[in-house]
Formats: sequence, structure tokens, C-alpha cells
Amino acid sequence: MKERKVIHFLNPTLFTDIFIQSFKKLPFNSEFYILTKEDIDKKYDGDNVKIVNTKTEKTLNDLISEINNSEVNAVFFHYLDSEKQKIAYRLNSKIKKIWCLWGMDLYNNIFLPYKQFDYYTQKFINKKSSFFKKIGITFLIKRMIFHLLLFLSKWNIKNRKLNILFANYGVNKYNTIKQFDLIAYIVPKEKKLLSKLFPKAKFAHLYSDPDFPFFKHFENPDENRNNILIGNSGSLTNNHLDSFEKLKNINIGNSKIIVPLSYSGNSEYIKYVIKKGKEFFGENFHPLTERLPLEEYSKLLATCKIALMNQKRQESGGNLFHLIGSEVIVFLNKDNGFYSFFKENDINVYDIKSFNQDSLHLKTDNSLYNRKKLLDLYSNTHYKKEIEKLLEIFK
Repeated sequence: MKERKVIHFLNPTLFTDIFIQSFKKLPFNSEFYILTKEDIDKKYDGDNVKIVNTKTEKTLNDLISEINNSEVNAVFFHYLDSEKQKIAYRLNSKIKKIWCLWGMDLYNNIFLPYKQFDYYTQKFINKKSSFFKKIGITFLIKRMIFHLLLFLSKWNIKNRKLNILFANYGVNKYNTIKQFDLIAYIVPKEKKLLSKLFPKAKFAHLYSDPDFPFFKHFENPDENRNNILIGNSGSLTNNHLDSFEKLKNINIGNSKIIVPLSYSGNSEYIKYVIKKGKEFFGENFHPLTERLPLEEYSKLLATCKIALMNQKRQESGGNLFHLIGSEVIVFLNKDNGFYSFFKENDINVYDIKSFNQDSLHLKTDNSLYNRKKLLDLYSNTHYKKEIEKLLEIFK
């Protein structure tokens, strides 16, 4: 059988290298295109990794034309932004299309209503919102407009202003996803959510590479660690303020409250989180406002006994793998798809609503039970089964 040729479109992010190394394992002749409108100095490993500057429309048009006139069998889209939607829409129908979704890529869509914010975080958002947005009318109106535009899109009307609305309200993305041959999800809950929206879609858990939950900095966890981690970034979806409310009346002794805020989120929110953190925890509060090298960051996580990860949606998988794999006691929001995924596979995590003073005295399992369970879950056997599902789309 002739070797299949595939292309991956990615963005330059903190995790791009990891994804490239993982998807190189697929049984294809793969090329990786890093799309960017900025000049970047970073060097990626391998002759099959190319940086494409898409500042001009011509570059994108030439790239699409080149793919359509090549022997490419499939294209993987990692994070389906508007630029990648344009590429997917204009590809020849003979080319298979695979969407490798990310968290923000899925949950920030009008066509998927999903409550991401807890009480105190929503309260902060409402301070900056109009009256109608506070009572949810704005979102309801957006949903109504989306369905109207979705109806109009079926008529293939050529109108510049209408096309802008299609893009802004997620109609283009919705219609693009409908044409995809396979969707790669991160946790099974996402498959359930998307199955309702796209009942004809095929799915695979291609984010199940056993090299994803790597623990190289956690081989010897410190039994005396006692710090507390809250969240993984400066994004509102971490619901920091709600975690603070749970923690502020608890005697934490000399434990440090470590809060990563070095990427994502807006400056006004981050400043408010730091203000409230200092107000509640004083010198125990340690916000991370500058990005640390991975090894240094991992060593800092290794000082934590407890992690409060209050995201209501799938988020921060890399951090969770690190934490759970080193027997940090992890409290998750039950709405987070990782919570049910871990629970169903006998991995010990806790409901963040149950967090109280006694939680500080929970003991970790020195046998590294969670790490073993996590590695069983992200096993070569499971990964091969998901690759087989991927290969089915070529039959």
C-alpha cells in the first residue's frame, strides 16, 4: 500500500513541540506547518517542520493551491481558528480533514452553550457587563442570531457583511466542522457534547499518546511538601476567586498559595486576582507572573501537596498529568470532563466542593497508585486502538 501523506497545521504555542513529537508517531508521511503572522526565532526539530508566515492573503492562497495539487491524503487542524477554517473550507473534497480540538477551541462557541464561570468569577465579570448581559439576555440573543444565520448560510448568499456575521457568530466554524471526517477529542465528555451537535461525526482519542503524561521531574516526590496550587493560568476559566473563597477561612499554616498567572487572561482580571490573593492570604500568597522554564516550573509544582483546579471545562491537561502522576492531591470541578474521565478509570481525584480543613490532612499514596493508573489509561494499547479508528476514514 502506498504511504499516506498528511499535513498538520498548528500555531506556535508552549505545547507545539509536544504535539509534533506525538503526531509524528502516526503511520503517515507527515509534514507540520506552523502558521504565524509574527516573526519567530524558535527552531523546531526536523526537516518536516516548516514555519509559514501568513501575513499576506497570497501566502495562504498559494499554500491551499499547493496542497490541492499535491498527493496529500489528509490534513490535521490543531485548534480550528478562522485561518484554518479558510484552509479547510477550500480543500479538495478528496482530502480527509481531521479536527484536533483544544479547550478554548471548543467551549468558546455560541453553538455550544457551556457555563464556564463559577459564582464569584461570574460576579467579577458582571461588574464589567451591561444589564442585559448580566441577566443572560445577550447570550440568548446571540443564540437566536446564530440559528438565523445558520439558516441563511444554507442559501449560499454572497454578501460581504453577511459573511462577516457568519464568521463572528461561529456559523462558518460550525459548517466547517460538519464537513470534517474525524474529530479528535481530549476527554470523552467532549465526544458526548459534539455527538449531539454533529451526529454523523466520527471520533478518536488521538490525545491519548502515552508520552503525554510525562513525569520526568517527579520521580521522587517530596513527602514533606505542603504548598497549595490554584489553577494553571491567568484565564478567567480557572475560577480563582471561587477557589480563594473556599480557602480563605481555612488555617493553612505556613503553606504557600502558588497561583500561575503568567499567560492567558486579561491584565485587569489578573490584577484583581493578585489583589484578592494578598488580601486573603498575605505573605502566603505567591502569584507567578513570569513564565518559568518547564523544568523550574515542574520543580515548583513538586513542592505542592494539594491542587485546586476549579475549571468547569476541560483545561490544563498537562498540569493535571504532572500533578496526578506525582500523587499531588487534586481537587477538580465536577463539571470538568477530566473529573469523570479520571473517576471512571479509578484515578483518585476529589470534588472541589468537598474541600475543607480536613482536606489538608489527606495523605498521599507513596506507592504512586495514581501514576500507574494514569499510565494504564494512556497506554500504547489504547493509542493504537484510536489510531485504528483514524485509519478507518481512509477505507
